[in-house]
Amino acid sequence: MFRFLFVLEDELVLINKSMRSRCGFLGVLATIQDTGRLSAVLFINTLNRYKEVKDALYTRCYVGKTPNFRKYDLSFKRLTVILLYLLVLAVFVY
Repeated sequence: MFRFLFVLEDELVLINKSMRSRCGFLGVLATIQDTGRLSAVLFINTLNRYKEVKDALYTRCYVGKTPNFRKYDLSFKRLTVILLYLLVLAVFVY
């Protein structure tokens, strides 16, 4: 779902740029009409892009979860190792 927001934004930027290059949004009435057209085209293109993304995920057997993602418990030992690593990294960087 989060990726879909970026797809929506990419479509909006692309359509807005193409409408402005064709002298869109010049007057008040034209802005209202062009906003309606932009919304309609954005909705249609977003639905088409959603179908493409859904099909691509389906062909890769995506079921909504990442199977190789493990949940880690934050223990004292693990926290100590992380802090030591960051300390050593900071010493070598500076």
